[in-house]
Amino acid sequence: MPPAILVVLVPLEQDRLASGFGLIHTWREPNDITYLHGCIINGDTFGILTSVPQTAEFPREYVLRQNYPNPFNPSTTIEFELPEAALVTIRVYNLLGEHVATLTEGKRSAGTHRVKWDASGLTSGVYFIRLSTPRSTQLKKAMLMR
Repeated sequence: MPPAILVVLVPLEQDRLASGFGLIHTWREPNDITYLHGCIINGDTFGILTSVPQTAEFPREYVLRQNYPNPFNPSTTIEFELPEAALVTIRVYNLLGEHVATLTEGKRSAGTHRVKWDASGLTSGVYFIRLSTPRSTQLKKAMLMR
């Protein structure tokens, strides 16, 4: 749900502001955080008024999250976080250590990313998902159940 935009005209008696002064801000539940985007002074609008989706803070470390659902059939989602832009490779291996799939390979921006793995052509069993970047390598176990 996009944030609501509200124009509030503040009377002179409150907060000792000039007549005709307004604030343009957004708020988002459940934390009731308010963001100031601009103001109106005597009918003139100042500030950034474009609608920009809010984003969370960038992650502070490299993280490979557990796939979901797990166990899965036949597809699952893998989420990973990058504190900075980086070259990323996500590969899947079977119990014998054989490479069975490459889910993503290339430069990714800082932030949270998701990839979907469709394991339709594989047999039931345990697989390992490996996230590799120049600064981190992480592994998670996934179970495909037919």
